[in-house]
This record gives sequence, structure tokens and C-alpha cells, in this order.
Amino acid sequence: MPAHERGDYASSRIIAALREVDAALSGLSLVEEVKESLAEVNREVRARAATIGPSSWLLSKGHRN
Repeated sequence: MPAHERGDYASSRIIAALREVDAALSGLSLVEEVKESLAEVNREVRARAATIGPSSWLLSKGHRN
């Protein structure tokens, strides 16, 4: 799978996860739900990358651990 397709997959998963966030939430509840949703996407994308192989790169623009 070319790198741009992997990026498209990750982006589409992020968008889908954010669409599922309860729009009625506000404040800290909203922040926590968004963080949980994105953490789940992160786990999913990393698991998928692990099946592609060790030579694959996962790049996250602007995110540092």
C-alpha cells in the first residue's frame, strides 16, 4: 500500500471518529471524548501498520510523544 493511501486511510478514520463524537457535549466532556476517540484511532492505525511490516513508517505531522 503506497504511503499516500496509508495517509488517506488514517485521515478518513480520524474524520469518521470525530463525526461520532456527541455534538451535545461541551467543555471537558467534549475534550475527553475527542481524546478517547483519537486514541482509539491511533491504536487502530498502529495495529494496521504492524501488519504491513517493520519497514513501514507512520508519520504524524505536528505530534510528538
